[in-house]
Amino acid sequence: ITDRTESATIGTPSRPTPTPVVLEGLAPIDNEAFISRMTGLRLNAEIFFVDFLQGSRFDEDGTHTGTSTYSRTSNDIGELTLSYDRGVYGGRCTIQLIFKTANRGDWNYTCVSGIRGQGSWTVIDRTVAPTPAPQPTATPTPRPTATATPRPTTSGPAFAVEITHCDGERLFGDSGAVEVEIRGTVRANRAVDSFFPSLTATGYLGGHLVGVDLISGDFAAGESAEFSIRGIVHTYGSSSRCSVSIEGTEVRKR
Repeated sequence: ITDRTESATIGTPSRPTPTPVVLEGLAPIDNEAFISRMTGLRLNAEIFFVDFLQGSRFDEDGTHTGTSTYSRTSNDIGELTLSYDRGVYGGRCTIQLIFKTANRGDWNYTCVSGIRGQGSWTVIDRTVAPTPAPQPTATPTPRPTATATPRPTTSGPAFAVEITHCDGERLFGDSGAVEVEIRGTVRANRAVDSFFPSLTATGYLGGHLVGVDLISGDFAAGESAEFSIRGIVHTYGSSSRCSVSIEGTEVRKR
């Protein structure tokens, strides 16, 4: 028979050391962590991209700016809300980011205007990153400039483009053909003693050329004009975003 004794120390009972809580998962835990991770980087989402600037500011496709907010909804999923300065896409889009790694995953987006889509994303350095969806350049018909002197290019974009309508309808009997309509406005950011005899607005749907619209007239700073582009593209994708490029010849008035 073995005698067993137990001893205890009389005094203030010791408290158990708390175990730190470790948050698992790939998604940033909150808005502050997301900003810290993403500032200076680009979210490349195939058919569009978002550059994250200082604070909560962002620049989408080099065209639309605004303020972003982020929240974590589960270990590997976060929700990014983009609020646009000029109210495009109805003013706000919400993107669900599904993290497969810290820098790669899938996304689903829904905008107030009704536009929605899905795809894959990667995080890259925006200082060296190419535009995610290279698009063909439509060359406008040359116009005579015998009475005008070409004006040297000045700093900053000459025009700001705002897309107010982007809609596509798949044609019956041909699952690959989609009839697309793009409408919006173009506004002159600057004009000194120069003018644009005409501008060519070229529309794309996810990199597919939709068509062009010729905008005529002189433009002074702050002036705007509307464009409307319709065409048929062939794509089997379930969602795409519209984009518009503006081209023209700036000349100096004599």
